[in-house]
Amino acid sequence: FAVIAVIGIVFFGISDQFRSRIKGMVSVERMGSSLVQRLLIWESSANMFADDPVVGRGWGNFEIFYPFYQGRIVHRKQYMPLRTHANNAHNFIMELLTQSGIPGTGIYIWLMAVFIVFTMRIYKKAAQKDKIWAAVLGAAALAFWTDNLLNVSLFFPIPALAFWVNAGLIAGMGRDLAGSPYKKINFGKVKPAVVIITAGFVAGVVYFNYIYFKSSVHFFNGLKYSRTNLPLEAEKELRRAWATYPLIVDSNYELGNVYVRLSREGNVEYLEKAAWAYREALRANPGYDEIYYNLGIVYLMKEDYGKALDYLKKALEINPVAENIYRTLGDTYGRKEKFSEAAGYYSAAIEVGLESVHLYNNLGYYLQMQNEISLALKQYVRALEFDPGFTHARSNIMRIKSSNQDVVNTPEIKRYFSEAETHINNEEWPEAMEKLQKVLDTNPASLRALIYSGNIHFQMAEPEKAEKRYRLVLSIDPRNETARRNLEAVTE
Repeated sequence: FAVIAVIGIVFFGISDQFRSRIKGMVSVERMGSSLVQRLLIWESSANMFADDPVVGRGWGNFEIFYPFYQGRIVHRKQYMPLRTHANNAHNFIMELLTQSGIPGTGIYIWLMAVFIVFTMRIYKKAAQKDKIWAAVLGAAALAFWTDNLLNVSLFFPIPALAFWVNAGLIAGMGRDLAGSPYKKINFGKVKPAVVIITAGFVAGVVYFNYIYFKSSVHFFNGLKYSRTNLPLEAEKELRRAWATYPLIVDSNYELGNVYVRLSREGNVEYLEKAAWAYREALRANPGYDEIYYNLGIVYLMKEDYGKALDYLKKALEINPVAENIYRTLGDTYGRKEKFSEAAGYYSAAIEVGLESVHLYNNLGYYLQMQNEISLALKQYVRALEFDPGFTHARSNIMRIKSSNQDVVNTPEIKRYFSEAETHINNEEWPEAMEKLQKVLDTNPASLRALIYSGNIHFQMAEPEKAEKRYRLVLSIDPRNETARRNLEAVTE
């Protein structure tokens, strides 16, 4: 301990990297995204357990159910960038609770207690040499359990094998010392049945692993053909993978992708095969939003809008922070001229914190189709604020302004301008800004109001805000010389 402490102190003083690592172990801020992602997984796990606390979701089913619980909370700002396909809870107590409920977790904790008591009994009764081994092996088991409060080692083959070898060593060395001598089990007349059942079980395990391995070989061959643009060869191998063992999600999913590619070469019959393959993938693991999304796209290609919307909505339930799902849903309703529903999905995407020029611009279009001119202009302006070079939004603004003078140039707007100019002449900046904001509430793309407000920001010693207004004017009207001159004055 003394040597380790001295070495640690020395390295802490001379090594920036070592110092950073140590601080990262105890600092929540330095843990950053890793900690927050663990909190996302644990909160989802807690919700899963709360829904079925008695028997859990069934052993091995965490990965299947997790995406649906994550989908309920991942829209939160801190969680959005950290969405994940969690195979485990990264906490073996939570893992047990979600999959085997309170009774299963209780049994495991009881076994842990037995293990610890057994090890302590060995330590007390053993010779000095064996005491050291009991202490080492017991500490190793405790280290595994402690580590797996934040980790998943016990659920991977090699670390799990090490753990059980460790446990077996203690059992072997302590059988006599713990008062548990070897006892021969006599099966009597049922011995042949036990042998047959055991042999059958072993044969079943061997056969299962054989067909799983064989199916995996076909899958990787098919994947290789798919990646080298040989879809027909890929289809043959992936079909063999499914025929050998139909519950490998990756091979079924890739088979669906191959059928979609083949359908684009002119044979629409492959679309039904693609839908079948994706459904087989969901039968293997129904927790992947990508599969639901692809199924929705297939049914859109088949013009079966009812099924397409069902699958797309399921994809959104699992992954409520995927822009492509919101856009596809919105545009699907747009094709059916249900503009309110279309706008609703685009608005929902923006509300959860997604941002892109296409979200703003398309939302503006669907609002325009509902004659919500002011709201549509606002979204087109937001699109230009996001990307000043997006000419499509600029064209939309100019079209609206030329064809909707009754909205963008009302008598009320003229009155607000008159009142604003009076306040400007009297250098009453806040009052003038209030009137200009009323103009912009109705016509967010009013160049005159934007230039006036930029001038006021400049007078109020807010050059950054003034610059933002002038740049917005130039993104709407690149040839506006007033905005250009004012921008040069602000930025020089």
